[in-house]
Amino acid sequence: MLIKAASLIKRWALPLITVIGTGLVGAVCIALMTSGKVSFINADAVARFAIFIAFQVLGLTLVKAGLDSYVFAQASTRSIDKLYNLQQVFRTNIFRVWVVFSIGGYFVLEGWLSAVVCSFSVLCDVYAAVRIAEFTARSQFRIVAVANLTKYPLYFLLLFIAGAFLAIGYDDLLYLFLFVSFFRFLLLFAISTRFSLQLLPIYSFGLLGAQQVFNYLLFRLDQVSISFLSRSMPELDATGLSNFVFLTKYPELVSYFAAALGSIVFPTLLIRWGHNYRDSRRERWFINIGLIILSGLGLLIYVETLHDELDIGFSFLPLVLAACLSFEVNFATFRMLADNSFKRLLTGLGMGVLFGIIFAAYAENTQSIKIIYWIVPAQMMIFLMVCNRIGYV
Repeated sequence: MLIKAASLIKRWALPLITVIGTGLVGAVCIALMTSGKVSFINADAVARFAIFIAFQVLGLTLVKAGLDSYVFAQASTRSIDKLYNLQQVFRTNIFRVWVVFSIGGYFVLEGWLSAVVCSFSVLCDVYAAVRIAEFTARSQFRIVAVANLTKYPLYFLLLFIAGAFLAIGYDDLLYLFLFVSFFRFLLLFAISTRFSLQLLPIYSFGLLGAQQVFNYLLFRLDQVSISFLSRSMPELDATGLSNFVFLTKYPELVSYFAAALGSIVFPTLLIRWGHNYRDSRRERWFINIGLIILSGLGLLIYVETLHDELDIGFSFLPLVLAACLSFEVNFATFRMLADNSFKRLLTGLGMGVLFGIIFAAYAENTQSIKIIYWIVPAQMMIFLMVCNRIGYV
């Protein structure tokens, strides 16, 4: 029994850590910054950096257009000594979208430095994301772990070391972010040269890319929208932005755990129930009830520990819903991707995002920050309603 348990831990521990590790560390550290407990960075710099991160991650999702998902799915069946040659796909697909995004970033982000850093860090991170997906598929978890450590863990390690001696401004946060992204790119590029680059990625750039963008917006439209809403809503000043980002980071933290849980549970449900999606509802209900309870308790502990003076009365319910619904949303997405039902998936995601945009416009019209907290859970519920209608929930 002990040998079997040790074998399971060895089999799953490192893969799960590599799945949730870097994103989890980044979300925790940004939550710590926005809680006001990092004294060497002022509130205005933290708020602006939080907006930058949200837009940078959106750019990463948009520019890579699902290439990492395609490579992950295909690389598991390929020879371990051969990697994908990314030169052609970068030249024909990635660079074009990157140029359009970079131009848009100049008009959305505040200041030329933000736009430049966002643009080039996205390009570095696209390459890194694809290589990490490829090495993950081939169970090269040591390489993946090193690559993940050289992103947010390295960034915040250097930041806190520098903060012990210097006062950190917004520009400093950007320069360090670009340095870390470029360093990870160079590291993975150097490692990749040890392999034969013979495989060519051939995939539907449009469909997979659209799914990736819509999926990102389903989970993060509230954070993306504050880039625009903060310009017209007095409540979203430096303090209001920091509080908002701090609270919305909690569902993001839970979503990393939900994704890790799904990577174990979803294949098991698929094997057990096959295409009888509805027959797995009972097991999923137990998981969802547990997530609701744990998400509610976790939110209270999260706020009490890091930001005990913050009142979360009106935001408690939407934050808990956004956290616990991520499991069911991931399940529906998994099922449709497994069935190659891209059009149905895009329909559900599109309907959800459309309602989210309507919520964001209504929030601006009413000047109510309370509405913004409901953007993501409302999107998720609309998405699940559409999926239930077509028999995928």
